[in-house]
Amino acid sequence: MYSVSALLISNLVFATLLAVLAATLTRLWRNPQFAHALWLLVLVKLVTPPLILLPLPEHALVLSRTKVTDKGIVHLIKLKQLQHVSLQSTKVTDSGVKRLRAALPACKVGR
Repeated sequence: MYSVSALLISNLVFATLLAVLAATLTRLWRNPQFAHALWLLVLVKLVTPPLILLPLPEHALVLSRTKVTDKGIVHLIKLKQLQHVSLQSTKVTDSGVKRLRAALPACKVGR
């Protein structure tokens, strides 16, 4: 299941590509009906769901340079769908990282 932000970003990227294509084609071929149809297609793309979803990192958490400690690891263990955690420049000890890796083996822990 994809998050709303992933759907919006995918839709925005494809609508932007369509808008660039529409702007380029309308400058090359100056036909008002054609330009109207292309820009209408861009507008329709903005209000419809995306046809193709971009592969965005879904379940990542960046905690670098925060005040998180080993006590906070207890709360991270509850996030079973977490795929990546960044813990650079934090007060989490090696034992806290081992505990997180043991509880969430599919999660990549950056240290």
